[in-house]
Amino acid sequence: FCVKDPRNRPKDQDCGPGFGEIDHYRLFEPVAFTGLAMPLALVNPQVVSASKKTDSFEEGCLSFPNVSAVITRRKGVKVRFTGLDGATHEIENDALLGRCCLHEMDHLDGITFLSKMTPADRLANRRALRALERHRLSVVLD
Repeated sequence: FCVKDPRNRPKDQDCGPGFGEIDHYRLFEPVAFTGLAMPLALVNPQVVSASKKTDSFEEGCLSFPNVSAVITRRKGVKVRFTGLDGATHEIENDALLGRCCLHEMDHLDGITFLSKMTPADRLANRRALRALERHRLSVVLD
């Protein structure tokens, strides 16, 4: 997920489009052993290369609680980013970390995993999506 100030985590969360300003600063904690220090912060991440192979896996998103779907993404990705130390780094991963990078970087472009869902997945999640719509409308009207 994305935070404006890592010292206030998770109080200052901004989770994707519609939840305040989208910073090019991403912090996420994938549940996988990677050997990298977690949480991992990526400042201004860029995809350097991506596998031509794809993989489908169930995803969820903090921006859309109780919604999940099988999403197809590139199987492997190499990402260049600036770390909190100010240095340029690259990571390459074809597992959960790579998928998380692509998911989070989609948010930077204003894309959510909802746009990648099949019509069947949208139908399966219709109750949760309607509940989110009602909640957001009530927040706007208050």
